Amino acid sequence: MLKSQIVQVQINRSYDAAYRIISKPENFKRWSPVLEARFEPRGNNGLDWLVDLPTGTAILRFSAPNDYGVLDYTVMAEDGSFSRTTALRLIRNQEVSELVIMFFQQSGQTDEAFASYVEWAKTDFMTLKTVVESL
Repeated sequence: MLKSQIVQVQINRSYDAAYRIISKPENFKRWSPVLEARFEPRGNNGLDWLVDLPTGTAILRFSAPNDYGVLDYTVMAEDGSFSRTTALRLIRNQEVSELVIMFFQQSGQTDEAFASYVEWAKTDFMTLKTVVESL
């Protein structure tokens, strides 16, 4: 079993408004600074995007729009050698939204590297909060 960690971010926007912003793949680069170089649509009905990451070129696959707040995305190496899915849920909480993210420690990843990855990702999700609240 992989070690996991949950991060929760309250977004001061209605569920509908937040979901409309977060669910559009083209908005991903507004809150993820890793994607400054390349972010190009790659097919799959607008759900796959070609991106340049510090580790190389990858495909970023987003969840299809749905009525359940599922906003998962998967990072896949172009050659299929690597894949990591981030489980992301948007939950209605009266007039605001709660974003819940589940991180899994990958096989071979040290506890220190996992903790560092989660802290780095928290920064992205705080940026997401700022972006969604400002639009």
